[in-house]
Amino acid sequence: GGGDAGAGVGGRAFRISFAGELAYELAVPARFGGALMERLMAAGEVLGVVPYGTEALGVLRIEKGHAAGAELDGRTTAGDRGLGRMLSKKKDFCGRVLAHREGLVDETRPALVGLRVVGDGKLSAGAHLFASGAARTVEGDQGWVSSVAWSPALGAMIGLGFLADGRARLGERVMASDPIRGRETACEVVSAHFVDPQGERLRG
Repeated sequence: GGGDAGAGVGGRAFRISFAGELAYELAVPARFGGALMERLMAAGEVLGVVPYGTEALGVLRIEKGHAAGAELDGRTTAGDRGLGRMLSKKKDFCGRVLAHREGLVDETRPALVGLRVVGDGKLSAGAHLFASGAARTVEGDQGWVSSVAWSPALGAMIGLGFLADGRARLGERVMASDPIRGRETACEVVSAHFVDPQGERLRG
């Protein structure tokens, strides 16, 4: 809706959350951005408000299981990301025919999962996922790691990835193989929603 960005400058407030927290985005003409930021920081000083950057935002969105560029690379579908219920079964929409092709609705397709490193290994985006003990071959490849971060909230290295029949494999251990960096990392397959899985923070 509309609002006043201060000093008579019009703006818009959007209740949007990229990180799964109760959040708002404020839009004002670019030339007023700096002044608005200064006003917000001054008003929030009593609350201990601090700015944060895109690296922190990236960690928050991985902890929440929100898909971003690395998960939206043209190989994945809404169903792969757990969003299939958002595709109308009654109404037409752009991409409807493609979205319902046999290969794209196969339940065993790689699905978005969370990966929690077992022990103190390092996880790399781009690593390939294999069943424990499986040969590191193209035929044995079961998916890939799309995003990784150290989670301060969990005190662990976590990641998002796509694993064949992933939703049925929660609790299983898989190996993330990164031959470029010479890493073999054991991971537990978990829900992609590491933090606040019920979305209570988002609702405030």
